[in-house]
Amino acid sequence: ELCRAAAAAFEGEVQGADTPPRAGALLIDALFGTGLTRPLDAGLAENLAAHAAAAASILAADLPSGIASDGGEAMNCPIHA
Repeated sequence: ELCRAAAAAFEGEVQGADTPPRAGALLIDALFGTGLTRPLDAGLAENLAAHAAAAASILAADLPSGIASDGGEAMNCPIHA
């Protein structure tokens, strides 16, 4: 609910991960975090990598997606937030 409230108060454009990456965008990574125990599937990993490469800044809500929560090791496509 906090994310919905923040999106409602935000006056800019909000896009989902299924939209094409935009250069200079702020990427808010809130997909996976403390519950990730397996590598991301190939399609999602490719999508996240494309968005991360285009973003000017990346903010992770808890742990960056692609980082195992139990040991901190990088999975197949860690986001550098």
